[in-house]
Order: sequence, then C-alpha cells, then structure tokens
Amino acid sequence: MKITLKNLGPIKEAEFELGDFIIICGRNNTGKTYITYLLYELLRKSAHGLDAAIAKSAFLRGGYNAEIYIGSDDSRLIEYKPFIVSAERTGAALFQREVDFTRSKVIDLLKETDLNPKELLGRFTADYPTPVKHNIDFVRDLPNIVNKESIFARQYPEVLRAFSDLLGGDYALNQTGGVEYIPDGNTSVSLSLAESSSTVRSLVNIGFYLRHVAQPGDLLMVDEPELNLHPENQRKVARLFALLVNHGIRVFITTHSDYLIRELNTLLLLNKPDDERLQAVMQREGYQAGELLKPEQLRVYMTAEDVTAQGSYTLKAADISAEKGIALTSFDDTIEEMNRIQDEIIWGE
Repeated sequence: MKITLKNLGPIKEAEFELGDFIIICGRNNTGKTYITYLLYELLRKSAHGLDAAIAKSAFLRGGYNAEIYIGSDDSRLIEYKPFIVSAERTGAALFQREVDFTRSKVIDLLKETDLNPKELLGRFTADYPTPVKHNIDFVRDLPNIVNKESIFARQYPEVLRAFSDLLGGDYALNQTGGVEYIPDGNTSVSLSLAESSSTVRSLVNIGFYLRHVAQPGDLLMVDEPELNLHPENQRKVARLFALLVNHGIRVFITTHSDYLIRELNTLLLLNKPDDERLQAVMQREGYQAGELLKPEQLRVYMTAEDVTAQGSYTLKAADISAEKGIALTSFDDTIEEMNRIQDEIIWGE
C-alpha cells in the first residue's frame, strides 16, 4: 500500500510503501520524524476512515498544510496496529514519575486559586507530540501492563532471549511501580533507571512492549533505534527487528546507523539455504535461520533533496536484492570522504 505526502514540513512531496519492514534513512532535519509521527497518527485513527483520521490528527492540526493520498483502499490502514517508541523515550522513562509528582503538586496549589487546574495543565502539555505523550503514558501504565502476556511470552521465548542479550539483563517493577534493571549474572542487584546506563533507559518501552503487549499484526515504530547503543548492540537490534518481522510483527524505523543497515545486509546475503559455504559462515558467526530476511520483506528509503524546490526533500527508494543487499550511497559517501581526508593527512595523497 503506497502513501503519498505533500507539503509536510521539509518534505515537498514523497511516496513510500508500507510493508513488513520499512526503513527511512537520511541526514538530520530532512523530514524523517515528520513522516513517522504523521503515519503513527493516521494508523491510530484509521478505523474512522482516512478523512476522519486526517481531521483528528493533532500533528496536522498543528499548522501543517499537508496533503495525504493513499494508493489503494484506505480501509487497509486498519490492518496496522501501531506502537511507537520516540527518540525522546529515554527522558520519558526516566522522568515520568517526577513529572506526575510535579503535576500533582501544581494541581494542589491551583485548588487554592480561581484558575481551572485541568485547563492550565493542558496548556503546558499541548506542545508535546502525540508519540511522546503516549510513551509517557505507557511508562505510567506499566503496573497494569505487566499483568498481560505478549505472543513472545506465550509462544516465542527466543525473541525475549534476544532482547535480554541486547539489554544485558532484564527489567522488573518494584513495589512502588518503578522500573528497575537487573543485570545478567547478578540477580541480587537491581538498579533504578537513574542508576542505569542510557542504553537501559532507551530500551524500556521496547522491552515491556515485547514481553507484555506485542501481538501478530502490530507495527512497531522506532525513531532512531541506535540511540545510545554501542555498534555491537546496533547490530543486535537489527537482528532483533528481523526476528520480529519473521514472527509477524511489522517494523518501521528511522535511522542514521550504518552498522544497522550493514547488519541487515548480512541477513539478506546469508539467506541462501543451499549455499554450504554461507551455511558454515552462519554457524560460525552465530546467526539463526529465524533472523534471515528476504528482499520482498523490506522497503528502504533515503531522504534526498527535491530538485524541484530548493531547501525541500523527498524520498528515494533504495534498490534491494538478495545478491547485493540494500544499496544506500549516503553512508558510503560519508565513510569514503573520511577515508580520503585521513589518507591525505597520513600519506599526503
């Protein structure tokens, strides 16, 4: 299903297709987050039809004179059940309880005045994008969420093991509903999020989603999944996403990570079950068949300058094949430029 956007922030006009695994790459301030947030709002409200979804979109009501077109029956949008993890997820996980405490104190103070507490607080929160609000709400509701079981908790524990390997431990809630991190190999230690690394904080929403919420047909949307991750863990998160796709969870990401894209390339290139040499590589390097991808599962786009409008951007689809993987030039161009400069510094060439 193709979606066409016009006049959305820096995006003059862009077209992209929904699929099992959608990836948007590009430089900063080229419209990736605009596309992500708008798509999230449309999919959340799609049960009411496209026109109603657009009318209800807080993102569009914020002053964007955007146009949206669906290339086929817009009722298919209902098939996508989105769960978003915004780039602000680290702060949402860490400060949600402090924000709630401050709001409660403000309400108590306002009760002593003639001001309407709800109206005043609404003004403070109106500027937060819907995905950020929903990330905060998700953390706030964790005491209820942990009573549920996802498809992975019931049927596919290998996915949860892959996430624990990425995290280097597990999450738990303490008696007051706060999130704690329990490192692998030391179950007697539990750290609050304030005491934990930025990696631990950035993965909170994904971790609880996978264990307690995820169901077949979901669309997991992650803005910059590489946030706060070492290159080794960026590779692991690529393999985790591939596992999710192969277990019925659609994935949508924006990324700047060359490591992530290269790991996805590896998962494409290794998917040749009749090639004994590649099967030996898989076994030696610890790859599993459930992580491998096919070109038809992927939709990869790069933001690029729109030649018809100065200062505007569009989306350019990347070529994907089982023989060469994902063809993206932007990362390679940057790496080649750095190599050229260092060669000149060292060798005078």
